[in-house]
Amino acid sequence: RYMHNEQRRFFNVTLADYGAHINANDQFVKGGKTITSVRIKIAKGRIRFENAMTDDIVMSGPISSKTIESFVTKFWYWEKVK
Repeated sequence: RYMHNEQRRFFNVTLADYGAHINANDQFVKGGKTITSVRIKIAKGRIRFENAMTDDIVMSGPISSKTIESFVTKFWYWEKVK
């Protein structure tokens, strides 16, 4: 299931600290580049980060800023923009 605008806004507030955002297709965008390798879904009250090629779950967790931050820092080693 795809995100609605309120969920996307929630992601974008959190990701702004990393100089990134979620586009209308629910893909990460950072540094002007769209990252197509990861799909984001909200299911059963959880955030699911899936491999876009295989549909395998990369990570899932409760819908919270901590889940989003944990994913981007552990998966891509992103750091907050100073």
